Amino acid sequence: MSFVLQFDLTIFSMILLVALLTMIFLKKEFNSASTRNFSWIIIATIVMLILEILSWVFDSKLGIENYYLNFLFNSLFVGFNLVVPALWAFYIDLLIFGDDKSRTTIRRVYFIPIAIMLLIVVVNIFTPVVFYIDDVTNVYERLPLIMISIIMTFFLYVYLFTVAIMRRNELSNKTIHAVMIFLFLPLIAALIQLLYLGLMLIWPSTAIAIVYSYIIFETTSSSSDFLTGAYTRKRSEDYINNLLSKSKKFSVIMIDVDDFKIINDTYGHQIGDKALIELSNILKRVFNEKAVVARIGGDEFLVVTENTNKGSVQYSCKEVQRLLSSSKNEYINSIKFSFGVAVCSTITDCSLKKLLTVSDNNMYINKARNKNLHRRKSD
Repeated sequence: MSFVLQFDLTIFSMILLVALLTMIFLKKEFNSASTRNFSWIIIATIVMLILEILSWVFDSKLGIENYYLNFLFNSLFVGFNLVVPALWAFYIDLLIFGDDKSRTTIRRVYFIPIAIMLLIVVVNIFTPVVFYIDDVTNVYERLPLIMISIIMTFFLYVYLFTVAIMRRNELSNKTIHAVMIFLFLPLIAALIQLLYLGLMLIWPSTAIAIVYSYIIFETTSSSSDFLTGAYTRKRSEDYINNLLSKSKKFSVIMIDVDDFKIINDTYGHQIGDKALIELSNILKRVFNEKAVVARIGGDEFLVVTENTNKGSVQYSCKEVQRLLSSSKNEYINSIKFSFGVAVCSTITDCSLKKLLTVSDNNMYINKARNKNLHRRKSD
């Protein structure tokens, strides 16, 4: 019982991650490259949690066998301490840049700190530099170079933080939040643990960050579009029905990117995805917090707002276009879109189907004007 009480937080974190890994296996999600990479992060963290326990189990226990086991598990724990940060950096880099071949060298650099720490641990066997085990009391003691692991982790995470901030316009808000949680939660725990030797907070906090990140990165919510962070069609339709049931006045704006196929064909689908993310972020920025911005199709968005002033709504759409055009990225500033507005001002004359139909037709009228009145054959 004393063993469980001593390592309760670590054991709970292991159980949590094992359960998460089991769920991924049962859902047969390993066929996804993204999930496979994430699963390696989970496995590596479970291993580190086990090594953390083993690095304490034999501490201060007398006997030559306890001395060697104490030295062995502390060496493994210190040597592989940077595996999870490196795997996380690799995963985030893929998330931000996709399959960009120019990133291959940088992604290899993420794993160099592991080799450095393993080399230091080998040196530590002959000349203690990161830790030593007292051969009388069998007690683990930190040495100054233990800070190398923390410093390398810190700089790795600062780099990722900087990249995420610089690319924030191409990432959904939820993605940025998840990156921040994973970066800062373990670092805060590391600072606390550095001050109070004996606390075991780093890896449990990492486990919590992993679970949170998995929910954001690897699952698709019924109310949130994974790619853009906008709401789903179902969520927007539920919101419209809710407004109708409360006899609210509101507007529905249908938005469709013009010639989106050309963007995909010219720059590639990954660039097309980043363009959609940017459009989603701008829509959420321009329309107030009460508006619901939803992605209802590949390059189609729906905005539901309680603003019923048609002129004001049209001005907001023009502001969206202005912000897109002012982007420094050529694949974003070239985006043009068409939009159609349907205003529900008389509740008795409104329905979900009618509002979507009217806004869709008005959007195609706008698109036809943008293309010199060449409309759909079906219209």
